[in-house]
Amino acid sequence: MEFLIENEQIIARITAMASVLVALFSYLWHRSKYRKETDEKKSDLRASLTKAETKVISLEGQKESLENRKQELEKIIGELKVDLNRIRTNPENDTNQELIQLEKIMYVKYLYITPKSHPPVYMKKFDRLDQEYPVWTESINYRFHRFNKKHEIVVKDVTDGVVDLAIIYPWQRIRGHKLHLNNPQEISQKLKNSDTYITASNYINGFVKDEEDYAIMAECKTKSARIIADFSSIKNFENLFQKEPDAYRFFDISKEKENPINNCITKLRKGVYSLHANNLDAEEIIKLDFHINWNYLD
Repeated sequence: MEFLIENEQIIARITAMASVLVALFSYLWHRSKYRKETDEKKSDLRASLTKAETKVISLEGQKESLENRKQELEKIIGELKVDLNRIRTNPENDTNQELIQLEKIMYVKYLYITPKSHPPVYMKKFDRLDQEYPVWTESINYRFHRFNKKHEIVVKDVTDGVVDLAIIYPWQRIRGHKLHLNNPQEISQKLKNSDTYITASNYINGFVKDEEDYAIMAECKTKSARIIADFSSIKNFENLFQKEPDAYRFFDISKEKENPINNCITKLRKGVYSLHANNLDAEEIIKLDFHINWNYLD
């Protein structure tokens, strides 16, 4: 009996120990599994952190590169601003840009055309000459120049009659060259600090028999040149012409008849003619030559 009791006690102890061992092994297994999962998570976090650090380093590199590029662009912009300001204030220093006249237009408005055999239309006083002159023929000539940059220009008017000059843009008083102060047939004026000039000239008694033309010359290379002659204010101008005008383009005035140009004259309306030419060289001339019926005027 005592033996059986002792065996039962031993078995109980062994069972208890087995339970403890099972619990211990279960704990150790679960702990090992948890550690493995934790290590895997740590490894993933380390990999993510490494990628993030790499990306941050890359972004910092890009940021530094952009900062350097920004500084380079700011430097270039600063230099361009200096150049632009220099060109605006002193365009004559811009030696890299060739001077080109983009457009030159002369609009001639005829007010009177009267033969010298008739009495003059009226007496006109020119302030610059402090003298009155009889008027047989008279025209107002508006001249427009546009260049690709600010440029100094000398405008000059020459006629067989009398001429006066006004500067419309940029507005200024006429002083004229001292050699022309007392010369009724010629006047000149220097203009500067602009890329656009507009003048108005008053001509009298220059449009006479055998001198029935009008011409303009290109000061430099000129993209577009135009003469517009308007006779529409002349009484009965429909009967004024023996035939349609001729056009010429030339350098040497002594050889002008050798260089006629065709299909360049446009009749804008009755009594108004336009001559247009492109790509003129410096000192090249275009001219409209009219054929007036002076017998009709007589």
